[in-house]
Amino acid sequence: MGDQLFAAGDAVPAGRLPGRKAATAAPEAPPIRLGYIDYLNCLPVYYGIEQGAVELEVEVQKGPPSALNRAFREGRLDVTP
Repeated sequence: MGDQLFAAGDAVPAGRLPGRKAATAAPEAPPIRLGYIDYLNCLPVYYGIEQGAVELEVEVQKGPPSALNRAFREGRLDVTP
């Protein structure tokens, strides 16, 4: 599919963000271990991953900030807010 321009308010085909290429991880790369704070105000951070707009190999671990920070310090998570 060629590059397209979209005006404000135009519908964008599902799974495609204008001006962005799909992110792909190296096939041999292990999945990213992501901490997920399950609070409503954190939804904008995770929405794209949950809806498939961001193509990443991710293992999600939900929990409160204290548990996620502990897991990060212990090396059980790669990324946490």
